[in-house]
Order: sequence, then structure tokens, then C-alpha cells
Amino acid sequence: MDELWRLEPDWNRSYRRMLAYISAGGTLDGPANRTGLGDDPAFRPGTWLRKQDTARTDGKLTEQQTALLDALWAPERSAARTEGRMSEPARSEYHAGRWLSSSS
Repeated sequence: MDELWRLEPDWNRSYRRMLAYISAGGTLDGPANRTGLGDDPAFRPGTWLRKQDTARTDGKLTEQQTALLDALWAPERSAARTEGRMSEPARSEYHAGRWLSSSS
């Protein structure tokens, strides 16, 4: 059985909407008020990601939720490394969908 069923239903539903958005060609960067794609134009992926960032900072996400959110960004991190868009220090620490410089 799918492990996501154990998560809070609203979070689970929104996470699945995010996965569908990404599968339809959506990106994780861009304005917070951008709209969803395909069959779910009402979804606001940027707003949802910002809300999850706040929840993570406030300690309101479980370890599983945090890991799932980090996994959303894995393809972008890999592409950025391959294309050489990121500096070496920025690769060392990643939090809430953002690269953090080790010097700051």
C-alpha cells in the first residue's frame, strides 16, 4: 500500500497535486502566484511550496514530509550541477528548495 496514506489528508492531496504539476511539465521555480497546468489550473504550486517552507522552518513537517519535499528538488539540483550553474559552496547545503551558501 502507498505510504502517503499515513500523512495528513490535505498535505497528501496537495503533494499529489504538486507531483501531477511536475509530471505535466511544471517547474519548481517561478512566481508564487503561477497557476497549475492541465487538469488542475487552480493549483498554485509556488504558494504551496512557500507554505511548506514556512511549515518546515516552524518544525511542523514530519521527517517523511521533509524528505518528500527534498526529493522534489533532486532533479533540479542534478541538472544545475551538470550545467555548472551552481558554485561549489552552494552545493554543500540545501534547505527548503533553496541552495544556501556555506559562507552566509
